Amino acid sequence: MSNTNRQLVDPSRPPAIRWWWTVVAWVTVFVGITLVGGESSGVSDVGLWELSQHGEQISGMVTNLRPQDHDSCDFSYEMAGRVFTGTVSRCATGRHVGDILPVLVLADRPGVATAEISPGRALIQRTLVAAAVATVIALFGLRALARRRGMSPK
Repeated sequence: MSNTNRQLVDPSRPPAIRWWWTVVAWVTVFVGITLVGGESSGVSDVGLWELSQHGEQISGMVTNLRPQDHDSCDFSYEMAGRVFTGTVSRCATGRHVGDILPVLVLADRPGVATAEISPGRALIQRTLVAAAVATVIALFGLRALARRRGMSPK
């Protein structure tokens, strides 16, 4: 009696890798890096997008220089009678504490601000870095999976 629904398995051929797991892993890592990266920098990617579209430029003041930390500097600005602070990368070179620098701020949410010269460009750079890191992690994971299943040389 033969079973026509049963597929024959070729023992000389290793099992196929489920490529969709790689895509799921990539998306998960990309989203995770994007969320963590945005929160650790003080302005989320959504905030950068809003600032690039609707930001109002005001003056801020450099309060601290940190050239050892991605050439960053701390700044403060005043809006709606309150003082806010922030940090921005690539700003310490050629600046001194007390220097005035342009700050983009959302008028309806004065706590969302950046001293990035171009928040849209910063958003693109963040996205590209997150995509590159996610790709590297997914490729290493795929390679490890292939090795485990005997599909690549050791």
